[in-house]
Order: sequence, then C-alpha cells, then structure tokens
Amino acid sequence: MIGRLLVGGSLALSSLLIAGCSHVPGARVAEEQVMRPGAVTNFDTLFAQNCSGCHGAQGKNGPAINLSNPVYQALVDDDTLRMIISTGYEPTLMPAFARSDGGMLTDQQIDAIIKGMRKEWRKPGTLDGQNAPPYSATLTGDAQRDSRCLGPSAHPATGRTERPAL
Repeated sequence: MIGRLLVGGSLALSSLLIAGCSHVPGARVAEEQVMRPGAVTNFDTLFAQNCSGCHGAQGKNGPAINLSNPVYQALVDDDTLRMIISTGYEPTLMPAFARSDGGMLTDQQIDAIIKGMRKEWRKPGTLDGQNAPPYSATLTGDAQRDSRCLGPSAHPATGRTERPAL
C-alpha cells in the first residue's frame, strides 16, 4: 500500500513538474519579444518617441510647428515633409532623423510617420476655393535689392562689384 502511494505521489508530482515547466526560467516568451528599433513602423509609437517632444503629443501644443493643423497638412506635400524629416530644417532646431543624415529612422519609418500624419490630421477640402500659395518659395528674390543691401560685394545676378547708386 505504501509503495502504491509512493509511486502514485511520484507520478502526480512528476506530471505537475512537467506541466509547470513549459516556461523555462530566463527564456523569452513570444509576447515579450522586443522589437528592433528599426522595425517599429507604428505611427503612434514613432511620433511619440521622435516628434511629440517638440510638436506636442497630438501634433499640437508643442514649442514647434503645429503638425495637426489641417491648413499646414493641405499646404505641405509628402516630398517636402520627407525632406524636412530626413534632413532637418536649418533655420530651426529641427534635426535630421534619417539614418543617411545621422538620425535614427529608416526610410520606411519616415514614410510611416508621413502616412500617419496624413491619416490622422489631413482633412480633404480644407483649402477648396482658396488660392493658397505654395508651401515653399521657388523664387530667389530681388537681385537688385540684394546688391543694395549687401553693399559693394559682387552682385548675385551680374557679378559686378561696384556699389550701386541709391
């Protein structure tokens, strides 16, 4: 009788140990797998980690430009957004985020940010019936005025160095 109890108890204890060891201590469970930083393409995650510090949690109320403004979203095109995010914007404190320019984001992540901004904040028809200017200027300015302001330096259009009469 004692032998049967001992064998039965050993079997019960063995089956509990086997069933309880499906998770080996120290081994990672599939849900706990950490994604490589370059593989993250979720807009909310990317924006929170890279943009919200300056542009605000929802693209507004930060010290930098309001990205959630529908007028801004209507004026700026995807290529301009990609260039600014990738290379930064020199007159401001906007840094370069593309890996090719010293940042930490891949091209796919930059595309995910742009697509997410458009999905969340672009409102079609915002500028319907308006004659909005392009987002960035395409003209270089008044060369004659530049020479008057710059003084005797070479005129950008003519190359002459004499000081123009004012």
